[in-house]
Amino acid sequence: MVNISSIKLDTAAASQGVWKHDPWGIGFEFCIASTSCKEYVAAVREAARMLDKEGEEAFQRRVSEATARHLLRDWRGLDEPYSYEKSLEFMTAPDGMHLRAWVAAVADTTTEYLMHTRAKAGKA
Repeated sequence: MVNISSIKLDTAAASQGVWKHDPWGIGFEFCIASTSCKEYVAAVREAARMLDKEGEEAFQRRVSEATARHLLRDWRGLDEPYSYEKSLEFMTAPDGMHLRAWVAAVADTTTEYLMHTRAKAGKA
């Protein structure tokens, strides 16, 4: 029998982020918050609201900015300290598309933020 609280979202982890090793085995980690994070949701809604007025390119820029500000919370194992500015550089650069896609995929994976998953990892 499954404890009902184990299927609830760990809202602190969803908002503050969880540490994930890079999928390429290079040796760095990103702290990634969930797409359910209220600040990210608000920023994407605002981007969508402005889509008709500003166009697709501006929309994509705003989503990348929201990703940098609200989803990619920190990193370790890189030769430069985390900053929003450097995060934004990664999330908006054409050669950072793979990083943006990975952050978005992790952030959109609810499993990462469930109490059950966090408890099994000894983090809840």
